[in-house]
Amino acid sequence: MGSGKTTAIQALCTEVGRDRRVLYLTYSKLLKADAQRRVKHAKVQNYHGIVYPSLVRAGIKCGLDESIRRFNAAFTSLSASFPRFDLLVVDEYQDINEEYAQLLRHIKSLNPSMQTVLVGDLAQKVHSNTTLDVQRFAREITRQAELMPFTQSFRVGRELGALLGEAWNKPVVGVNPAQTLRYVSYSEALEFMSAKKPGDLLCLGRRNGQMAEALNHLERKHGEVFNKETVYASIRDGDTSVTYGDDTAVFTTFDSSKGLERPASVVFDYDEAMWDMRCGFPGVDKTVMRNVFLVAASRGKHEVVFVRSEQAHRQPKSIGFIPVQRFTQLPDDEQPEYEKPFLASECFDFTYAENLQACVDLLDRRRLDDGAGQEINIDRVDGLIDLSPVVGHYQEAVFFDRYNPALEVMLNPKPIAKQLRVKLSEDPWHNSLLLTAVDTDQMRYAEQVTRKVSVDVRDGLTRRLATQLPRDCAAQVPMQLSGTAVASPAATAISFVGVADAVHDGQVFELKFVSELDNAMFLQLALYLVMGGHRTGVLWNTRTDERWAVQVPDRERFMHAVVLCVTKQRYQAFRTAPHQPEPGGRSGAGAMFPMRLGGPR
Repeated sequence: MGSGKTTAIQALCTEVGRDRRVLYLTYSKLLKADAQRRVKHAKVQNYHGIVYPSLVRAGIKCGLDESIRRFNAAFTSLSASFPRFDLLVVDEYQDINEEYAQLLRHIKSLNPSMQTVLVGDLAQKVHSNTTLDVQRFAREITRQAELMPFTQSFRVGRELGALLGEAWNKPVVGVNPAQTLRYVSYSEALEFMSAKKPGDLLCLGRRNGQMAEALNHLERKHGEVFNKETVYASIRDGDTSVTYGDDTAVFTTFDSSKGLERPASVVFDYDEAMWDMRCGFPGVDKTVMRNVFLVAASRGKHEVVFVRSEQAHRQPKSIGFIPVQRFTQLPDDEQPEYEKPFLASECFDFTYAENLQACVDLLDRRRLDDGAGQEINIDRVDGLIDLSPVVGHYQEAVFFDRYNPALEVMLNPKPIAKQLRVKLSEDPWHNSLLLTAVDTDQMRYAEQVTRKVSVDVRDGLTRRLATQLPRDCAAQVPMQLSGTAVASPAATAISFVGVADAVHDGQVFELKFVSELDNAMFLQLALYLVMGGHRTGVLWNTRTDERWAVQVPDRERFMHAVVLCVTKQRYQAFRTAPHQPEPGGRSGAGAMFPMRLGGPR
């Protein structure tokens, strides 16, 4: 909130770090990079980074997703070589999970007298991904802790500070006289943005909507200033392979705004319709959602510009176009119902880490390759444009006879698809760029990417895929699983849908082209196995040729765990709809798991 905590941390680390060992921990690569620029006289790392050297020295091979868990499990043998510290600074402590908490316990056990400083604010908790009671853990790891509340905000002015304080029910004293609040139309916002330097601009809102339209407008009409070298536009929340500096304009979501600051922020979709929609998502934590919205409103140091939508109306006491009372009178939690199906590719993204791991523990995973695969190098960044989704489309388009990104563009009803149809060609890479533009609503994929894929890369990909799959196998296979989520005495319909990359010889193949396979990818494949009634699947990182055979030994137990995970513990069991057959031919009320291929309906 611009309260001066980073300045305080800098002063603390500078003073203590002259003659004592200081460890500064944060939870993401982006926050680590920012802290490394600002905080001196301390070892600055994220949680995965601090444990990985110990695992490498011990010969323990694992992915990033598994690294902290493996370190915690092997801590007794690893502790002798792990560095000791005199001061531990934990940034954004409110967002740690149980694995991180156990790691911090281990670090402190090596020097019980180590001073511990927890930096953060529970009112700014913007993640709901753990069952850990953070307040209880804070009391556990500290002794005779002294609270040092920072109530002044050097980023926000008096007006916004008072509104945020009321919305959060805590003191927020805005002391920045330079900050102004403005409420403008979409056309006025475009004029305002076009007059800014890229490094002065932060834009927040839904990725698909007015913010994407504004990005496209700026890059088309003012391309000499706003382009792939000066603008970063996110396509997913969380870490990214793209790195950018303070001279870059940033377009991203409310959820990713924490830690960002620019002289001017332009906030789209900050209205009651957006608030109601986000709070209406099944299982959403209303308190965390309030924090996400309030953090997003406070990112502009000099100017905060709220863009008026058609349905937005200003009321006397509002933040943006949302009355403060909407934040102070949060809607009651109700047992959610799931009208829309869960997407297999996304449903594990925003779950409790502990429940996610419980699902993974129910899988049978076996490494198939020898680890000696040669890496296929494709540029996944062009300027500040993330090409990862393009590569995903391309590797399938260049190999499978039954997958054509041009057809995907032709059949897509979105207006941007209609604009791009005239640009389709015979080149799979070009068409994959157009399809990504349709998926993201960002015309930069169609108009600014100049990266090409060499013949050597194309041939390397096709040769690698051909080692396991024929070109004419079933590709982009739609799948669906329907049933009931149960929480005694409540129950609700629930369904899962997805599209498996390939099915061949009774196996489901899920293809990735990534730096590292993660747990959600294994679970996506496992869900396809349950959906399709297949015994074995293969998760394949075609970039490195890493391949894993995956099975679900106990599908009933697995689906109970999946429902518990994706509903964030609101439902505990999964049962099929009555009279639908399960594998082996049984049917009837209460039977488990209808295995049915077929498109989402």
